Amino acid sequence: MAWERPVRPDRTPDPRWQVPQAEVKAYIRQLAGAYTVVTVVFDPWHSKLMRQDLQNEGLPVEEMWQTGARRNRATTSLYDQVIQLRIHHDCDPVLARHVANATTRASASDGGYYLAKRRAGRPMDGAMAMTNVDYGTLFAAAPPTPSVYETRGFLDLWADAGSMDE
Repeated sequence: MAWERPVRPDRTPDPRWQVPQAEVKAYIRQLAGAYTVVTVVFDPWHSKLMRQDLQNEGLPVEEMWQTGARRNRATTSLYDQVIQLRIHHDCDPVLARHVANATTRASASDGGYYLAKRRAGRPMDGAMAMTNVDYGTLFAAAPPTPSVYETRGFLDLWADAGSMDE
């Protein structure tokens, strides 16, 4: 699912439109109810309150700024997944348009590369969200596994030792 700012008849973005955060949160909750969620990755730009709300509800959340080495690692990983035909999308027209509006640029600071807009004014947020999902899926910390004591119980050696004295 992808959201996109509507375009007015003069082909300029509608400045009154805002991301429907309640709808986005409801969709994330729906996914969390249907799947095991390891992490929900957010670009903190305009989404800090949504992230806080979902975190307060118990969902594992993580911020992913669109700068730096993590961004480059996420872009590289997504590229590898696409080339290996390991990632597909459902032909959602908004997502398809956002992917078509994206390109890669070399990062001057660390030799990596990152997603960028092919042309100014063309939305590519859906493509950036794909990098966040890919990053969160591949690099998030594994959920904690139960301790052996939680699964098999606890053996109290001192209680058993008392019966040996008799």
